[in-house]
Amino acid sequence: MNAGAAMARALCAIDVRRGVLERYRHVSQVADLLENWDRSVDYWEVFSALNANDPAIDVYRVLSARFGGPSVEYGVGLGRVAAKVRPTFGVDISPRMIEKAQVSADLAATRLLVADMADVVLPELVSYSYVAFSHFNAFDHSELFGSFANIRKNSLDGGGFVFDMRTPARYRGLQSRLGERFLGHSGDGWEFWVTFGQRERDLFSITCEYQVLGGQSTTIGPFLERAYSDEQVAELLLDAGWELVEPDSYASVDPYRGSVTDRLWVVQARSGPLRSGRR
Repeated sequence: MNAGAAMARALCAIDVRRGVLERYRHVSQVADLLENWDRSVDYWEVFSALNANDPAIDVYRVLSARFGGPSVEYGVGLGRVAAKVRPTFGVDISPRMIEKAQVSADLAATRLLVADMADVVLPELVSYSYVAFSHFNAFDHSELFGSFANIRKNSLDGGGFVFDMRTPARYRGLQSRLGERFLGHSGDGWEFWVTFGQRERDLFSITCEYQVLGGQSTTIGPFLERAYSDEQVAELLLDAGWELVEPDSYASVDPYRGSVTDRLWVVQARSGPLRSGRR
């Protein structure tokens, strides 16, 4: 990469960071959310290596073949899912995550972009978009709608959008363990602990502490997550220009079928203006 390109990329990363901090200015407990995400890269490297063959990844690969055409993963991170799906584009808000992902041979054909999914403009419209493993639970209502709407703007009419979210039932199950530091995993050369807190009725905090091969423990977080009902998510999707796909048409590949704590969403881009006129 020449000096001019490196400078342009650095300025882009700074602009993204400023935009994110402005969007998350209400999170007073976290001085710099991106610092938190960047510091979690080492954790995610260990997690990705141990979960590279997670069967839940298959749903995104199978549905990619169903919708076909150019595709994008938002929140691509280190590329754990993208390595199996091989999307045309990968978008992530963390420059350090993208830098790490760029060295993966599995992502050689994926164009990686440091950007915010709420305002990125892709080089071309796509027919398949996905966001894996509950990213959206970290967003408030306006951020969630903004992301849904911008993903729609980057999609072809009829294009597919797949993501999963944690349901209120998952958080209700955690309320008996608020403030408790409990072991989430031990083995494979590492272990981690999790502590849950509750800020508001539907707003929870998650702090993770991990240790690799007897080294020093590292704490990341707190990360904030929100509990959304199916009705809330469906309304925001419809307002943002999406229509729901019949669940029976993808039940065979749904890893969360029958689960009350996690939900897989499969929607398609509707032609015409947004239902609410908010575009």
